[in-house]
Amino acid sequence: MRNAMLFYIIVPLFFGAISYIASENFIVMGVTLTISLVYFLLFFMKRHQKYKISVSRFKSCYTFINSFIISLSIKLTISAALESTLISIDSGAKGEFEGIGHLSDNEKLDYLKKYYRFHIYELFLNIVHIYDERGGNILDLSTYLLNESRNQHEYLIRCESMGVKKWIELSVLWFLSLAIMVILRFALSQFFSLISKQLVYHISIIGVFVLALVSIEVLARKSFSLELKGWGNKR
Repeated sequence: MRNAMLFYIIVPLFFGAISYIASENFIVMGVTLTISLVYFLLFFMKRHQKYKISVSRFKSCYTFINSFIISLSIKLTISAALESTLISIDSGAKGEFEGIGHLSDNEKLDYLKKYYRFHIYELFLNIVHIYDERGGNILDLSTYLLNESRNQHEYLIRCESMGVKKWIELSVLWFLSLAIMVILRFALSQFFSLISKQLVYHISIIGVFVLALVSIEVLARKSFSLELKGWGNKR
């Protein structure tokens, strides 16, 4: 969280610094810095944090389901499988079990629906309830569930990989663009002394950074949007 907050602040500071170098105008720097901070702290941060929560929660759910089913296939009882699974789950999921020790094992699993708001977890609960009532081979009962959860997990990994690639491409593109703008500022110093007095030039500098923020927002909307069944429908 601390590293993310630094990112939300450092990027606007970087934009503000570059805008001042390119314009030598504190007003331009102030406007650019303010717009950037407002965007990152009020819009980008919220979208990014929701994305991180959904990714982390799904991975936790995926691990929980697989660990529980494997444990259940070996230990054969829900109580023993749950006890074994609790050892390996993340701290967030463990925290959900605090204060519910009085519930039955099935009720504890049902309670986790509030935490794992995914379609695969509902499938998991249905299978566990069927196993508890009728018995059978849990691995055979879970064939569709395991395939579905694996497909969702692979989809998530692809989205993360593609997102990293796109963010790197965008970062390189804008870093080179801003670097060129700074280089031209010093390479054409005489021309700069003429246009730096023009209002349209300062507006153009601000416009460049607004365009950068727009491109970041477009990519954020695409890369932070995940189609994880059930998650978006219960928020």
